[in-house]
Amino acid sequence: MCNATKYLVQAFNMRPSLSCSICVTFLWIFALNAKETLKTAQTRFINELSGYTSELASKINTIESFLAEVRAKRQLWSTNPEAYLANPLNSYALIRRLHEDWSYFEAYMNDAVGSSQAANVNKLIEEEAPKVEQLVEAMETLVRLQTYYDLDVEQLAQGLIDGKQSSCPLNTLDCFALAELCQQKSLPQLAFAWYRAALDSFNYAQQSELYEKVYDLTVFDLYGKYANIH
Repeated sequence: MCNATKYLVQAFNMRPSLSCSICVTFLWIFALNAKETLKTAQTRFINELSGYTSELASKINTIESFLAEVRAKRQLWSTNPEAYLANPLNSYALIRRLHEDWSYFEAYMNDAVGSSQAANVNKLIEEEAPKVEQLVEAMETLVRLQTYYDLDVEQLAQGLIDGKQSSCPLNTLDCFALAELCQQKSLPQLAFAWYRAALDSFNYAQQSELYEKVYDLTVFDLYGKYANIH
């Protein structure tokens, strides 16, 4: 139990209801983390990432437009390159493209995309993102509630607590982080259940590439953690 819930138990000399514990616990967490700051930071992060994807899309469109043009020109001489290059206009145009166009595109490819957005996200992380201590406190609070009230991991992972459905279930990364915490705290049964929940929520088609490239986490890593729990 968190400190706030312990105070309730001491004050009333009774086991508080789950609803009461949830209310007090997360009012306390929000007091520590400033709910509006969390909401604002999330919105700003989404906006910066959206701006970054827009710049990436613009760059991809530019390159694809160039590729469409050069592929069309290549198609003209692919059947008979000797005859095509025998025409001085054609040979000149090809030489110019190979000398100039590719040099320009080399520079364009090396030009960083979204540098301003990356700088803004870095500043956001430094100034407004929750610190590791706040994350650990939130996870420990959830695990304490789970242990004290014998809450089912599968239901929690699905977003169900005290008979109420949250706005969204926990994703693979949410479950994995809780499993890692339980493993660190020598709670193997809870760790096993949370690893299982992480696997159950893993959508290979949609998440495999994302998790591997961004989070360096593969489904094989999850299975390994799950199988080696002790």
